Amino acid sequence: MDTVILNVGGTFFEISWKLLKRHPGTRLAELSEKCSEFRKEKNEYYFDRNPEIFNVILDFYRYGELHFSSNLCTRLLQKELHFWNIECSMESCCIHPYLKLENQVQMLDKIKEPRNTCHECFDTLPRGVRIRRRIWTIMEEPLSSKAAKVYMVFYFMVILISTVVILLSTHEDFREERREFNGNSTEMRIYLQAHHVNKKVITFVLNRPFQVLTILERMTDLFFIIEMTVRFSVCPCKKRFFKSFLNVLDLIINIAIIAKFVLENYYIAIYKSQILYIMFASCHAVTIFRLTRVFRFALQSSGIRILFLALWDSLKDLSVLLLMCLTLAVLFANMIFYAEFSNFTFSNMFQGIWFAIVTMTTVGYGDIYPVTTIGCIVGALCALSGIIILAVPIAIVAGNFTTYYKKYTEFQMIKGKEDDRPLNRSQISI
Repeated sequence: MDTVILNVGGTFFEISWKLLKRHPGTRLAELSEKCSEFRKEKNEYYFDRNPEIFNVILDFYRYGELHFSSNLCTRLLQKELHFWNIECSMESCCIHPYLKLENQVQMLDKIKEPRNTCHECFDTLPRGVRIRRRIWTIMEEPLSSKAAKVYMVFYFMVILISTVVILLSTHEDFREERREFNGNSTEMRIYLQAHHVNKKVITFVLNRPFQVLTILERMTDLFFIIEMTVRFSVCPCKKRFFKSFLNVLDLIINIAIIAKFVLENYYIAIYKSQILYIMFASCHAVTIFRLTRVFRFALQSSGIRILFLALWDSLKDLSVLLLMCLTLAVLFANMIFYAEFSNFTFSNMFQGIWFAIVTMTTVGYGDIYPVTTIGCIVGALCALSGIIILAVPIAIVAGNFTTYYKKYTEFQMIKGKEDDRPLNRSQISI
């Protein structure tokens, strides 16, 4: 027989064998009477597939090109192509609507994608883990229950208190003389003034925060250490726990808190040793990053998640613009260096790079500025180019955010319609 009858989902297609053999390796090209789909009594091949999309498959065999109809689902088309063993790219006339629909589907998938909270790992554990799962849900999903919401508010209050304590402890009005000196710190002050010019170093050695601030700092530090220990102990996936960037950052912060607590008992030795002083200052600086703990709960908010998705999608464009900005900064640094060659304003090109970055970002500290006519012209061009460069990333991020927010609104409308279905008796509690 020169033709073969194909029954695809109840719709019959008759096509020649010669046409099918044009594309070896595909499913239809390898049909034979030994195939499980062959019906000998009817002399046909039966496939329980979508007959509408099969027209696209037949067009591929006829013309050797893959075309896309706008009324088709991109994911369903991909599944059909995989089933028929067809590996071919979409033609240029149809690629734009195909990619547009596929991009929209991917956006909805990102918006609908829940945060990975390791809930599926609890299913692999033995029974008796209800308490662990309850604690994990309260600490990781702040909108899951009333207890989780209360914990989230308490957590935010602790973060707020710890941040305020750190800020107040650096102010002279909230510090008192150390009791170790018993009101006689003249000798230590003379020693520090001889070895340290920095006033902050002298203040931190001779004085310490009020006792109330110290107690609050100890309590908040202890809370964060216990909180991470509990979260790690109830987490069902220990390996996945430290794959999260925020959890790794929590670990680093807690290590810095412990190191800071140990070093504080040797405060005189710290300021006599530059290495210990750098370590102690670094531990103090790291502890302020506890503010990032807010993001663990903030990511539950749809608005924050959409903003992060928009920034993530804009990352490639922003990196190109950053490279462009650095290139222009070096270029203008070279121009301003030679334009002000007769003056002592720009002693090297690194100062020119600083001037270019500050000018392009419209900050304008005014610590370094040109004085010659040519230098002023270069500075003006640098400022104008900065305005143009800054306008581009804002438009990109705003466009991506608008697109994601629009898709999120559509997703909420669809979800709302699904939730409007009538409840059954098991869902109603009295």
